[in-house]
Amino acid sequence: MADERDEQGKKVEQEPRPQIRRGYVFRSVFGDNPELCGELVSTCLEIEVADVRLVEHERVVEATEDRRAGRLDLYVVDADGNRYDVEVQARSKGDELLRARHYQALMDVEFLKRGGKVAELPRSVVIFICDFDPFGDKLRRYDCVTMVRQTKHEVEDRRGTVVLNAKGKKGKVSPSLAAFLRCFAGQEVQGDPFVDKINAIIDSLLLSESWKEQYMTLEEEMEIERQYARELGHEEGLEEGRKKGLEQGLEQGLEQGLEQGRKKGLEQGLEQGRLTAFAELVQAGVLSMGEAVSRAHVTEARMQEAEI
Repeated sequence: MADERDEQGKKVEQEPRPQIRRGYVFRSVFGDNPELCGELVSTCLEIEVADVRLVEHERVVEATEDRRAGRLDLYVVDADGNRYDVEVQARSKGDELLRARHYQALMDVEFLKRGGKVAELPRSVVIFICDFDPFGDKLRRYDCVTMVRQTKHEVEDRRGTVVLNAKGKKGKVSPSLAAFLRCFAGQEVQGDPFVDKINAIIDSLLLSESWKEQYMTLEEEMEIERQYARELGHEEGLEEGRKKGLEQGLEQGLEQGLEQGRKKGLEQGLEQGRLTAFAELVQAGVLSMGEAVSRAHVTEARMQEAEI
């Protein structure tokens, strides 16, 4: 694609294309499109998903009357009653599996609150789409299931967590999932039907001035928050460095003081022992006071103190 240039022939800087890994873009693309959401779940899980009957983005689920509600990024229910929660993660929070447990509980509670029975709990899957590797094994896809440790036997409890890693290089996945993960990572992808649909919707969104304005506002706010976090982290780092430096200085000063004290105490102890020896010789009549004072190089008053 040729670069766009102005009347003077200078290259015109293009605004960065909205990326699907941005929460606002993701919700705009999938939030009101059941068919595309079904294709998303099918692509992520590499299975055929029944027709989607319900799609809600940022669905709020109240666990109990006295507890705060939880929120599901993209909540999908298919024609068979299976439930899916798709979560977009741009950076690691270190608690992905714990939050997956929480989201699973929210979906189960919602089903039970509507009159469902425990024995009839539907299949539920939490899908994390990450722009980082949460486990460090460089896999594109991690499947987390319930398993008996001793037998390595997978337990069928109708739930699971799938973590997708857009930075992954290992593991065999379908061509469609591989293309989608490259798209999620911000790479240019051509020729994949699913990614082509995503890009077509983003192109249509860019034709809306109100959408672009909202998107740019959110991006600016996020950049301000990121800059604040960087500055705060820098200040906290400096403060932590000052504290550690002070602690280290105090520790070193204490050690030096103790060492000096030991040396001083030894010197004083030796001096006192020497004077005491001269004083005992005076008391025994071996030396006169004048001889003892002269040899010890002290005053007569100091020698008399040693005699006490």
